Amino acid sequence: MEMEPDITFLERLQGPAAIILVGLIALAFVGFAAYAHYNMDQAPHRFYKILAGLGFCVFLFLRPEWTLMILPFAFPYSEVLPVSPIPLLNATNVMMAALLVSWIGHSVILRRRIFEASVWNKPLLLFLGWALGSSIFGVFYMGRGFADLYPYLQNYWYQMMGFILFFITYNTVREEKQVRLLVYLYVIGAGVGAIAVLREYGSYSYGRRVAGGMGDINGAGAYFACAIVFALELLAFRARRVVQWLLVAGSIAGSGIGLILTASRGAIVACGATCGIQAVRGGPIRMLLVAITGVALFVFTPSHVKDRFAQTQEEVAAGEIDETSGGRLDIWRAAIEVFEAHPLVGVGLGQLPKAMGETSLGANRAAHNLYLETAAQMGIPGIVLLLVLFVVGLRAARRLQKETGFPRILGNAYFYFLVTLMLANLFGGRLYSVYAAGSLSVLTALVLRSQKIAEQERRVAATNAG
Repeated sequence: MEMEPDITFLERLQGPAAIILVGLIALAFVGFAAYAHYNMDQAPHRFYKILAGLGFCVFLFLRPEWTLMILPFAFPYSEVLPVSPIPLLNATNVMMAALLVSWIGHSVILRRRIFEASVWNKPLLLFLGWALGSSIFGVFYMGRGFADLYPYLQNYWYQMMGFILFFITYNTVREEKQVRLLVYLYVIGAGVGAIAVLREYGSYSYGRRVAGGMGDINGAGAYFACAIVFALELLAFRARRVVQWLLVAGSIAGSGIGLILTASRGAIVACGATCGIQAVRGGPIRMLLVAITGVALFVFTPSHVKDRFAQTQEEVAAGEIDETSGGRLDIWRAAIEVFEAHPLVGVGLGQLPKAMGETSLGANRAAHNLYLETAAQMGIPGIVLLLVLFVVGLRAARRLQKETGFPRILGNAYFYFLVTLMLANLFGGRLYSVYAAGSLSVLTALVLRSQKIAEQERRVAATNAG
């Protein structure tokens, strides 16, 4: 007697009952959208965007590894993605929620571990936990208690959600071809992100600094700077296809446009310094690529950006360092004063501008330095955990550099990416956003996964040889 084959959960979703259920849900949603339009004065297109998001969730649950490919293109447009009339259902949150449900759901269905071991797991979980505790502490220490709790938890989620992508990516991506695809898509996505910068630049009068789809000018500059140094390593890699090489070269051009139009001095300096290290350590090919990139950026840089740097040089030569840096020295002194007053736990995530306003300098502004900002807001444990994340990432890059082929190139690219990110954040807090923390987390996950795949291949080869 033949036994009927087991029907998997995913096969059940293709059955008539599941299709009818989805159809009824869709009809109910359309009916609710119509009701909201006529009785709640809500535009239907907003709800249809939510419906598209729900469809996206279903698709993601079925094929999470495919939907991860959308992330590199979402990062540089994170601030202009659709916003929902329903709280917490904007496009970014829907995407994150769908990814979380998909990651955990697939792990349960496929009966595999939700958290696979990695060197970033423990320090990242500790950092996220400390940041959450810092947010709650700040609400009661500097804020109005429970009245401020919800908005500050929203602020925590906005600043830290990008880090969650590490766990999703690391536990979803399992094959080397997936790693390679996401690496190239990150570079291409950054190049495509320059379109938003160009559109915004064209809509303003001459000489206006723009941020494109990321909302923050200096943050956008740091994002493009990191993408350039990362892509240069891929360009040095002997790609098997000419189209692949041309896509990377075009992405460098796009990221270069994005970088110069933000006119972010800190990002440009960080990019230039790292490119110099690449040229010195990388040999003739990288020296040539860096030289071509540098000359092209200089030639096509608008005159108002060059004037900004020339003015900076003149003011530095005249001893007006604080003026040319937008008062950053005073701001840094205020941040240090806050840290000295609260070295153990800080003043709480999101509370630094208010705390700085109460210092003797009265600088009620952003800290313009990631490390001072983190130390003042989260105290010594916060800054130590952040530095541990960077150090662990650098060590992972160094280990991957010992491999051969594409993993070695990925290790090099990630190493220079991290160096650029760390340098750029000396001049501003450019990490706590979905595009910056997200790109860092996704690339870290790919590096660690590539290392694990290489180790598994060596074990298999050793077993077969024995």
